[in-house]
Amino acid sequence: MKIKPLGEQAMIIEFGDEISREINTVVLKTYEALDQLDLPGVIEYVPAYASLMIVYDPEVTSLDQIGKRLKGLTIKEKRRKASIVMIPICYDESLALDKKEFLRRSGQQWEEIIKLHEGIEYQVYMMGFLPGFLYMGEVDQRIQISRKKVPRKKIPKGSVGIADAQTGIYPVESPGGWNIIGQSPIAFFSTEGKFPIRAGDRVQFFAVSKKDYEVISTDKNYQLQKVSVNTK
Repeated sequence: MKIKPLGEQAMIIEFGDEISREINTVVLKTYEALDQLDLPGVIEYVPAYASLMIVYDPEVTSLDQIGKRLKGLTIKEKRRKASIVMIPICYDESLALDKKEFLRRSGQQWEEIIKLHEGIEYQVYMMGFLPGFLYMGEVDQRIQISRKKVPRKKIPKGSVGIADAQTGIYPVESPGGWNIIGQSPIAFFSTEGKFPIRAGDRVQFFAVSKKDYEVISTDKNYQLQKVSVNTK
């Protein structure tokens, strides 16, 4: 672990410099161990791909004090239980804004592209960029497309995009450079800060028709399917 100051009210712990499930698992184990310590003055822990940010109140604690607690930190062999969350996605061409690009780049038929995208159980590496935006991986190499050189000014909320080996969901309408493969009817943004998925969970997409997409998007009682699983 490399510990570095980040301004006057935060520090960052670096575990590596690549995107991998193994490194991210270490990040999450450290996050869970710290979360149980209830350190005085710590405001928030923010896990990312290969790092963990700690935001603290400098009037209560300091970088040195937190660093000393980190040296004696006991990290468990296994993480807390996570959830596999089933997320509906509609791949209809009216919602798949970059369908032509996926067809051109991959050389696959659209039906095969859908199978490749929904056939993987993705790990939620982190949340960021926008409240509730999920960064997940790894996408099958056959449908990986690099981020757009010129981002769109508006991407509809619920859009599911791909950028290289990552896939993610735009929780609100916003500019963005990811290639849109479809849209989910689920609301991922919450003004109360409550989100149905957290870092460390796993996501499995499943295709729905345009009609079902419209039904789910207006169903206030729709519940995401979740299965609790043991983690390494």
